[in-house]
Amino acid sequence: MTYDPHTQQQPTQPPASPYPQQPSPQQPTARHLDAYLGAILVAIGGFTIMAGSMMPWATARTMFGTLSIAGTEGDGQLFLLGGLVLVVIAIVTALSRRTWLGVLQAIAAVLAAMAAVSELLNVVGRLADESTRYVTVEPGIGLYVLALGGVLAAVGGFVHVNRNP
Repeated sequence: MTYDPHTQQQPTQPPASPYPQQPSPQQPTARHLDAYLGAILVAIGGFTIMAGSMMPWATARTMFGTLSIAGTEGDGQLFLLGGLVLVVIAIVTALSRRTWLGVLQAIAAVLAAMAAVSELLNVVGRLADESTRYVTVEPGIGLYVLALGGVLAAVGGFVHVNRNP
């Protein structure tokens, strides 16, 4: 309705449009964003796993220098692939909104977390045996980033399953 204060006319209806009205796009609400939170966390966890698999997993220090061993020289290649799979599953789950994909995402994320933490503990245990008086071997940052990514992905999997019945 329009009202013109200068002419003091009564409010009138605007003329009808000859074109059909299109429904306005629905604005995202907190509920919509909550539905994607789990998939977003799993994707971030997957990217974190991929980053951790390319970082140094061990550092050896001697009187002659320091040597870093990257994760991609061993099991890191499997974690790189696993992180990529988590990212793809998270994207597909967010786009399709199917419950069984969310459960698959949660299972994959928990397996990734268990494998990452297991790898961290395994390497730390092996490195402790390798250190001597002349050589100090320490776990690298990549193992910790890998474990963090696995835990983050697992949390995202649980969040997704709990928020999307």
